[in-house]
Amino acid sequence: MICVEIVDSKYNKRTILNPVRFSGLGLHSGKSVLMTVKPSQQNTGIIFIRTDVLDDAKNSIKINYNNVTDLTFNTTISNEFGVEVSTVEHLLAALYSLKITDCIVEIDSKETPIMDGSSLIFLNGLKTTMIDEFEDKIPLAVIKKDIKVVDNQSSIEAKTPLYKDQFYIEFEIDFDCKEVGFQKFIFEPSKGDSFGSEISHAKTFALKSDYDYLQSIGYAKGGRLDNGILLEKEKIHNPQALTFKDDFVRHKILDFLGDLYTSGHLFSGRFYCKKSGHKLSNILLKTLFNHKND
Repeated sequence: MICVEIVDSKYNKRTILNPVRFSGLGLHSGKSVLMTVKPSQQNTGIIFIRTDVLDDAKNSIKINYNNVTDLTFNTTISNEFGVEVSTVEHLLAALYSLKITDCIVEIDSKETPIMDGSSLIFLNGLKTTMIDEFEDKIPLAVIKKDIKVVDNQSSIEAKTPLYKDQFYIEFEIDFDCKEVGFQKFIFEPSKGDSFGSEISHAKTFALKSDYDYLQSIGYAKGGRLDNGILLEKEKIHNPQALTFKDDFVRHKILDFLGDLYTSGHLFSGRFYCKKSGHKLSNILLKTLFNHKND
């Protein structure tokens, strides 16, 4: 039995009508980044174009889970020429929530601007432009067979929906910080849960020991207390940056939604995630879409 059945969703494919610009620091480079999301034709998909790579034959990268090449602390996509863009998941989560399927993303760096560490600025920016709907429907991947992918203590279970078009995410984390610890959150947009109010604001976070290590090897130069939550075992350095105490698990759902959208599909099914991250999300997609008949 196949893992997923691809059918037409009830939603039309969409693009934006006017360009939307975003500028900010790259999380790792610390350099200024300009990124512009532009309209495109139907069935273009989501394509990143590196404007700092002048060879037009080599500077485009299409969003696809098979083009994901690095999953260390973020989701990085690249093409056959080694041209890459990192930390695409926050923008993809915003595009998912607005069901924007087709657009061109021009960017003058190899990483998206981190903004405030969430999807909120991307979401609000994209809402400033009109949406153009196409005739074709967005493909819907319906889970037809329960599967589970595991990586050490992390796991994701994908289960069949309990009702038509159900999309359900249950996420658990257990983080080594007294102020975080175990958190669980259920997000079910098919029952009206809102990405904008419940998920989009949640900022990325890291342990200070990991942050210090990344800086020691030349990364995380753009990390600031206003674009991420910094943790130690006994405290949160910037609790004022939180909207809810459980923003940590909400951000993990944000990341998961962005990673799911590298498939170009909406989903009908139930997802149970435990301590999972970008790597396992990519394994899940490859398992779902590349599974052969029994």
